[in-house]
Amino acid sequence: MHKAVERSVYGYEDLRRLIAPETVAVVGASSTPGSFGERTLSNMRGFSGQVFGVNPKYKEAAGFSCYPSITELPVSPDCVIVALAAPFVEDVIRECAVCNVGGVIVFASGFAETGTPENMAAQQRIVDLARETGVRIVGPNCVGLVNTTLGAGLNFMPGFYKTKLIDGPVSVISQSGGLGYTLFQGMERGVGISKYLASGNSCDVDVCDYISFLAEDPGTNVIVCLLEGVKDGARFVEAAQKAYDHGKPLLVYKMGVGELSRKTAMSHTGTMVGSREAFDAAIAKTGAVAINRLDGLLEAAN
Repeated sequence: MHKAVERSVYGYEDLRRLIAPETVAVVGASSTPGSFGERTLSNMRGFSGQVFGVNPKYKEAAGFSCYPSITELPVSPDCVIVALAAPFVEDVIRECAVCNVGGVIVFASGFAETGTPENMAAQQRIVDLARETGVRIVGPNCVGLVNTTLGAGLNFMPGFYKTKLIDGPVSVISQSGGLGYTLFQGMERGVGISKYLASGNSCDVDVCDYISFLAEDPGTNVIVCLLEGVKDGARFVEAAQKAYDHGKPLLVYKMGVGELSRKTAMSHTGTMVGSREAFDAAIAKTGAVAINRLDGLLEAAN
């Protein structure tokens, strides 16, 4: 694998079309109950913008118009969700680049999180595509995103469309999709949440970029981050400092302090968990707030 190229964090405009889209396309659209394509389209029922399905087998899927390919859509989508298996992802990203798509969310697993050389190489090819084309990529191995303000369920979570969304000033970032989603469900107790941003394997967009985006996001006053580990401590410090400079409290719950947590983090997202000492030093340097209990995160944020 190539050595990661250090870069500055992405800003609000770099990720705006991806996280706050006006048009969304779901590649792998389906009407088959329980499929990723069907779940994702269903979760977009409350979206304030336009939604298109992409699948040459259908004219219509889950109540939305369907097109054979991204190139045949009537508009260039801001966000494309790829609900296809890993072997198809690269070609979809290339098509997105041709169509000037703002960003791509990749659900598929079977990349670097497996630890096998061939799958790690497949993820590196996606990284290279992101750098070559400028298309921002979330994932792979990602549960997806939520923009409550827009009613956008950019994810495949079962039954998400039944959730009563409550917009609010708190946004949640998580490397672990499932654990982060449990916090997002705080809305069932009346907690308002503006955005839920999962990063998956973080091949391109990672938690540091999300923090940077939310620092500039007018709908976010407080940022909550569930952190397994970061690959570039300097970028985390840069993002956390940006949040501080914008007057946005950053609350961080650090996972992975034990051996079991380390193994879990690697299998979840392919992230190697850093030392507690390095984390504490970064927190102290940036004015972020370390929260030691998961069940205290939303209380502290509110």
